[in-house]
Amino acid sequence: MPAIPPQPTQFAGEIVRSDGERSKVYVDGRMLRVERHLPAGQVSIIISRPDKRVIWALTPESKTYSQTKLPDNFERIIDPLTLCDWTEDGAEVIDGRRCRRFVGRYVEALGPAGSAHEICFVDAETGVRRRMITYDKNGKLALTVDCLNAVVGPPPRTVFEMPADYKRGYHRRARC
Repeated sequence: MPAIPPQPTQFAGEIVRSDGERSKVYVDGRMLRVERHLPAGQVSIIISRPDKRVIWALTPESKTYSQTKLPDNFERIIDPLTLCDWTEDGAEVIDGRRCRRFVGRYVEALGPAGSAHEICFVDAETGVRRRMITYDKNGKLALTVDCLNAVVGPPPRTVFEMPADYKRGYHRRARC
């Protein structure tokens, strides 16, 4: 199955979604940290550590965390684009950055059918997935996700560590 180019193995960026959600993402190899800032003001932090086989869900307001075992299908969870068959379809400039344009059609056994598809714009210089556009099974625009201010290179190692002042406890899931 053809794929879009892989993301850089180390980078950080701001994620802005058309539904109002904002996040900060840090990637270092297979380690991932996502800080979600929801429209209602809640903040949740997810840190995945494949080297420790755990995922931590942190609640900053109570300085608590929960811990779960890393699932076997971890790679698909962090990169749902593996559900599509991709074709390169030209280039466009987004916010002054030249980007390669890819169109992804869902593999029917793995994703939605009908006219559902994805468009991914990959920064030609950095390899960062600059913009993702999702269309539903009726071909209607469903979501746009932008990666802004991306910096390629290793994020600070401390962003993947459990803060010393957090206690294990009840983790209230943020409402979307």
